Amino acid sequence: MLINSVKNTVDKIHRTRKSVLTALLRACSGIMLLAFPLLTPLQAAECNSDAFDQQFTVEQVISPTVFKLSDGRRLALANIYSPKINFQNDHQRKTLDALALLKQKLAPPASISIRFDKKTFNQYHYILAHAFFADGSSIQQWLLEQGLAFVDTQPPNLWSNDCYLITESTARQTRQGLWKLNQFADTEINPDTELGAGFYRLAGKVTRITNSSNTLWLHLSDTIAVRIEQEDRHYFKTGKPESLRSHRIIASGILFPHKSGYNLRIRHPSMLKIID
Repeated sequence: MLINSVKNTVDKIHRTRKSVLTALLRACSGIMLLAFPLLTPLQAAECNSDAFDQQFTVEQVISPTVFKLSDGRRLALANIYSPKINFQNDHQRKTLDALALLKQKLAPPASISIRFDKKTFNQYHYILAHAFFADGSSIQQWLLEQGLAFVDTQPPNLWSNDCYLITESTARQTRQGLWKLNQFADTEINPDTELGAGFYRLAGKVTRITNSSNTLWLHLSDTIAVRIEQEDRHYFKTGKPESLRSHRIIASGILFPHKSGYNLRIRHPSMLKIID
């Protein structure tokens, strides 16, 4: 089958290709570490690849993170998320419409290159990869630089994660793109906070911690919690999330409805920042 063939090819590439992460980690050598890694705004390295796995022609940009390829398959950009926005005026539309801006840069027939990570297909059976413009620059990084997308770290795909996070941090500190909008500022959680589904940076004190059979829950209020699944706990080697009661945290990700409230799943410690 095609999927098995691609997976076999990727496995061979992983065994033979040298990673560029060492260089990225050197660039991050000044980052402070507490119970979890804390990223500080640094001059972002170029999230370039030392090798590409395949090249494709883009037939259509379906969304800022999903492309239709000339062979009919679809490609999803790994580890970033671009929300849908209800634009308030024409200026917002011109400067924050990630889909329109990306369509300009990838007008067909546009050629792109991709680099596979450990997981090569998403739940919709789209190709999942890191993608690059014809000049070799990272598409993910461009979207993050413009403030048109947010990092959404999804292990086991961690290639260039540090670089993506630094790029996002710089865009946030300088209020690029979507970071100008109040809805994407840190959302302080208190007992009366009411939120809907969507991307957030939740800020608040962990009021209590509970464990179910496979899930650790960090409660920020009676209706809002951060959850860490058992399958992801091994990524939290340098910290103990179960010891975060009474600590203030910032958790980044997508908030989903759950029973009588909402929860935000954290799959990697880079999406969880300890304030105190």
